[in-house]
Amino acid sequence: MADETSLDSTEVLIHNKEDREAIEHFGGAWRELCQVLDANDGCWSTDDIGTAFANKYVDPAEGQVQSLKDVYEICANMSGFVPEVVELFMQIDSDGAQDLGSAIDHLRRGRPDTSG
Repeated sequence: MADETSLDSTEVLIHNKEDREAIEHFGGAWRELCQVLDANDGCWSTDDIGTAFANKYVDPAEGQVQSLKDVYEICANMSGFVPEVVELFMQIDSDGAQDLGSAIDHLRRGRPDTSG
């Protein structure tokens, strides 16, 4: 376990912005893939060979496309929470510093902190 925890909020927010851009790029590629797949749906024909192809590959491919969508949505949701988490961490740090400062002030005056 770490002896201390720190957070460079500026760096986290910069990298989160970069991550969001990459996630949106991924989402755009996923949407483009879906358009191409939709435009070519059924191009393998309905003869025996085409039917065998469809039976073997279409459902697994659709599952993979859905998995890509899920990855995009999970990453987009997670990156959306980062600014809130950073703000909360900073508030907790600030509140803790104020509480510690108050306790030190009371100790310097020679009386216990009874505010809490």
